[in-house]
Order: sequence, then structure tokens, then C-alpha cells
Amino acid sequence: MKDFDPNIGKATQFKAGEEQAKIARKGAEASAEARRKKKTFAEALNHILFNAELSEPLKERLRKERIAEETHQMVVARAMVAEAEGGNVQAYIAIRDSIGEKPIDKTQLSGGLDNNVTIGFVETGIEPVESEEDVEG
Repeated sequence: MKDFDPNIGKATQFKAGEEQAKIARKGAEASAEARRKKKTFAEALNHILFNAELSEPLKERLRKERIAEETHQMVVARAMVAEAEGGNVQAYIAIRDSIGEKPIDKTQLSGGLDNNVTIGFVETGIEPVESEEDVEG
């Protein structure tokens, strides 16, 4: 068996003062960077739908159709409506649900719940004892 070495773990122990503050600052910076990189899918879509510039081929197509100031959101909405107009039921359902007209799924509970509990004593035919000495054991 090896002897105990008191220096083991010294490098990983908590530091005091300025050194600990430096370590904490590095950790906070790394955490913030990770959060910036890890945008949710919804955040990424919202950024593209509302802020990102349209591609040149798409801009050209919109110019030909005399449509100005479009966002990706409007382009996608127009495409969904065109699909629904062509008979695409899934596009219609997506549009309906997006505008808040999705039917509510209802769950119905029938019958009842009996919450009555009766507590009683069971006849055993055993007489109570007067003291511990009367108990056999």
C-alpha cells in the first residue's frame, strides 16, 4: 500500500482571491460563448424569417412578380397558401393551426369516483389485556 501524499489534489482545490476571480471569469466567458452558439431552433428560424436577407434569385423572382419588401416569413406564408389553394390538405392544416383555429381535442370523463372510505374494527373474539405481563410471548 502506498503512503498518503498530501500534495495530491492541490491543483484542483479552490483558489483564493484574485486567482479564483480569474478562474471564475474564464468560466463565465466560456459559458456565455456556449450560450451564444447554442441558439434554439426557434430563435434561428425567427432570425432568418424576420431579419435575414433574401437570396438574389428569390429577390429577382419577387421583382418579376412586382412584390416589394418581402421577408422570408411572407415568402413562406405565400408558398403555404399556394399549396393549400392547390389542394394540399397538410398545408391547409398548417395554416389553420398557425392562425389559431386548431380544433380543441376534448377528453370526457364519464362515471364517477367513489371517494368514500369506511374505517371500522374487525371482530376477532380476542379480549384486550390489562398489562404487558398478560401478553404471551
